[in-house]
Amino acid sequence: MKTEKGVNLQVTFLILACLTFFLTGMTIYFFTDVAKCYKVLQESTKKYYQAEFYVSEFLDATDYLSEQSKFYIVNQNKENLDNYFYELTKKVRRQISVAKLNEIINGDNISNDENPAYDYLMESLFSTDDLVDLETHAMKLVAIANDINLEEIDEELQYYDVSPDELALSKTQKIMKARDLVYGEQYQQIRNAALENQQMAKKIINEVTKEKQNQSFKKLSVAITALEVFISILVATVFLLILMNQFLLLKPLEKFIECVKLDNPLPEVPSQEMGYLARTYNRINEIRKENTMFLKEKAERDALTKLYNRQVFQQNAAGLANTQTELLLLLLDIDSFKSINDTYGHDTGDKVIVKAATLMRDYLGGDSDTYRIGGDEFVVFVRNKDASYFDILKKNVEKINSILSEASDGVPESSISVGVAYSSNGYSKELYNDADQALYYTKEHGKCGISFFEETLEEL
Repeated sequence: MKTEKGVNLQVTFLILACLTFFLTGMTIYFFTDVAKCYKVLQESTKKYYQAEFYVSEFLDATDYLSEQSKFYIVNQNKENLDNYFYELTKKVRRQISVAKLNEIINGDNISNDENPAYDYLMESLFSTDDLVDLETHAMKLVAIANDINLEEIDEELQYYDVSPDELALSKTQKIMKARDLVYGEQYQQIRNAALENQQMAKKIINEVTKEKQNQSFKKLSVAITALEVFISILVATVFLLILMNQFLLLKPLEKFIECVKLDNPLPEVPSQEMGYLARTYNRINEIRKENTMFLKEKAERDALTKLYNRQVFQQNAAGLANTQTELLLLLLDIDSFKSINDTYGHDTGDKVIVKAATLMRDYLGGDSDTYRIGGDEFVVFVRNKDASYFDILKKNVEKINSILSEASDGVPESSISVGVAYSSNGYSKELYNDADQALYYTKEHGKCGISFFEETLEEL
């Protein structure tokens, strides 16, 4: 058995494993301290994000009540009335938000002097209670104006007192009075005060959150610094082992990964195992490349003409779809090809196809944009050319037909017909159909030529 040259990685890994076990035990204590500091930071951030959520929830509930009351006053839809009192008496998000915020603040033993957000939120709650009174007053007027059965509405609205003067108002006057209550200056002043207190509460919570995070970050930084100092001392004692690991394993692996990405051969390395891996990989990869090239060529190329086949055409057409590429699409076929096959036989017919395909490739689309899509049918892409390029295409097609008209080397005379369509937005099924219509026009008007699709062709 051949002896591998270089350093044995198994021995190196054993040393590193022992070293890792030792370092793990020694760093547990310091890591625990870091974890504690991080937990404090995490819990502090979580609590104050919860507080910010409840402030936002309070604001959402206030806005919801305002919207539902105004919808009811404007549209007199009882569903809005039910939604309003369901929020007010069942969901009670405003009260829940204030209670939850109080729990968070009290849980952190924070005084109102340090965090007056709760006081601002309570002031906002009192203001929104005033809004609720105005909204209920307005909705009661609308309910009376619409002769709604008071027994079918919420008790809060049933027992809300309306003055005799208001009861004496007409239906239209009651509704106008209700609108004044929720759209008037007093309502807006109360609402603005509530919003201002809510925003102040939110601002204070953000400031307190930031302060708490800064304190926690400082403690965490101290703990991490202590951990770094200890690790630095240990690193100095194992520096040689780390260098061995770096140059015998990590660096070779980096080179291998880069080479694999670029599909290049793996370089020779000083370690036994990695060297054997590189040599084996290189042998296998070389065989794979040869097989891949063979299979790719076989899958993408037409066996007879060596042009790209229909599958590649469809892939490239999809890549050109919905782009800003100027594109000329040529559809071509060999005139009276069935007659050639019947007269001279299929072997001769194949020679005619090869000759025509070679000329199409040389004079029209080049190797990368000429496709045989079936029998005697071909497609050519001409990219980044506009419709004025048709004159050059016409001359080239005339050259092709001139060469095909001369029988030589056992290949009888033949000709091709071409249909051309232009698009400034890349490939589309419509472009293909236009070229096909132009080809049909060429066939119907004497063959052996080229036609450009225009709107007038559709009428012929």
